[in-house]
Amino acid sequence: GAVAVTLDDAYADALEGASPILTAAGVPATFFAVANACLHEEPFWWDALAERLLGPGVRPAELIMRLDGEEHRFPTDSPEGRRVTHDVLHRRLVAGDAAARDAVLAQLAKWAGGAALVSPRPLGTAGLRALAARPGHAIGAHGLEHLALCQQPPEVQEREIAGSRRALESLLGAE
Repeated sequence: GAVAVTLDDAYADALEGASPILTAAGVPATFFAVANACLHEEPFWWDALAERLLGPGVRPAELIMRLDGEEHRFPTDSPEGRRVTHDVLHRRLVAGDAAARDAVLAQLAKWAGGAALVSPRPLGTAGLRALAARPGHAIGAHGLEHLALCQQPPEVQEREIAGSRRALESLLGAE
């Protein structure tokens, strides 16, 4: 009859949305935080990808992007074309490393006009500390960069896992 409540990624709404509900119900929870996201407070890559391709506003009719050293062209002149482009890029980015992912996102930002993103953001340092201080809440490590670990070489897996734990312990001043 036991249940474990976990929330991935430590979005900012965890502090003011989920936490009060869990606390009022007396339900303990673990919030798994992405260390570098909490330090930089930038939207997660999947939110940035969705906002750039699927969000409101006018976009160019075609996205020309360098991937793996080759030029790729994606039709983006319709909602359907933008959805297909999103899905293709999402599949590639899930499996990739942080540097390749960031290069794609930089190209996408330039294509979309470079407007500031309004996507949901992860908790910052102060928010994560406040969440950790609440009764019944624990913070867990969810990687440095939120990479798909099973698709990364062992040295990247080690860096992601151990580095995330060290970064969060340093940030929180506790295990």
